[in-house]
Amino acid sequence: MRPVSLAPLALLEGLSERPQSQQALIELCINIAAASRRFRVGKGILETIGNVAVRDNIELPPPCYHMIEAVRRSSEENMPGIYPRPASIGVEYLLEKWHDLRLD
Repeated sequence: MRPVSLAPLALLEGLSERPQSQQALIELCINIAAASRRFRVGKGILETIGNVAVRDNIELPPPCYHMIEAVRRSSEENMPGIYPRPASIGVEYLLEKWHDLRLD
């Protein structure tokens, strides 16, 4: 799940300028949503994608919004009173490390 958790962050950079990145992000979100049934961190990854998009004013492709919302609704139903909160501290750690990484 580690590579899967970093890939969306790379795709979010310049998402609006690269149509192929938009399609790749949709396909990745589909895979993350499927993996989230077995690995809880998948829900956190999808939530983080949504949070980063809002924070950085990135417009996600509509299917990604639908998957993120579906996972949030599912989490709210399964964990009433606990949600919303980061689904995984590990995802937040990966997000911090991504921002520290210099790819120049």
